Amino acid sequence: MKSVFLQNIPQPSARRFFIIAILLGCAVFFILAMFQPFGTYTFQHPDKLLLLAGYGFVITFTVITLTLLLSRIFRSWFAPEGWNLQRELLLLGIVAFASMTATYFYHFATIGSQLSFSGYAYFMGIAASTSLFPLALVAAVRYLQIKNYLDQQNLTATLAPKPDVLTLTGDNKTEKLTILRSELLLLKAADNYVELFLQKDQRLDRHLLRGTLSGMASQLDDDHFLQVHRSYIVNMNQVVALDGKSPNYMLRLTTPVEEVPVSRSKVQAVRQRLAARPL
Repeated sequence: MKSVFLQNIPQPSARRFFIIAILLGCAVFFILAMFQPFGTYTFQHPDKLLLLAGYGFVITFTVITLTLLLSRIFRSWFAPEGWNLQRELLLLGIVAFASMTATYFYHFATIGSQLSFSGYAYFMGIAASTSLFPLALVAAVRYLQIKNYLDQQNLTATLAPKPDVLTLTGDNKTEKLTILRSELLLLKAADNYVELFLQKDQRLDRHLLRGTLSGMASQLDDDHFLQVHRSYIVNMNQVVALDGKSPNYMLRLTTPVEEVPVSRSKVQAVRQRLAARPL
């Protein structure tokens, strides 16, 4: 089984993505305004709160703009059929780095500090250290969400009813026919062959397998099927009614096929099967 990080998962909706980006910007503003870390407390400016709100706006704008831009440029990488947690976390890292870089330039534009590599490295170090915990928390929560989603998918697939498949083999061992049991209406002896009548999407299909009716009966070994005549085996779940009167009884099936005769010795067994079916 693939790792949780590599299994295909649904992409977050655009609405959810925009809400997360806005909440992220609001959270940054709240932290800066409430706790005023990294010298913000000593910073004096008549529009201080407005300037601090700008950090949150820059982060929200960067997250939304960069993600939309990347999704347009790298369409195949963002394709839903290939989306997984590994890509999602990589995108989170790229967007986080770009947001911190954008806030550095916003800081330069508003506060007026000097642009330098050392200043950038120092700013990024502070930003990374403060964002490490929330980013790790987001990644952990997302991992648990995806793991729970995949576990639910696997459980649903395990509990879902499996198609009841039937494989019939002719005397020539290379002749094999695999079908759904519910598709098989009846089998009819035809000289050295057995003709199979199948109901497939409102149409009637026919297949020939070399062999005898008794040989096919041994492969069916199923309560759903009954040999009603020396030349016919019928899927009793597909029988609508027993028509006619002695000695000319016929079976009427859900899908109209040729008349299916019932031997006098099999009439009672047919009636019992029909009576035992759930209403």
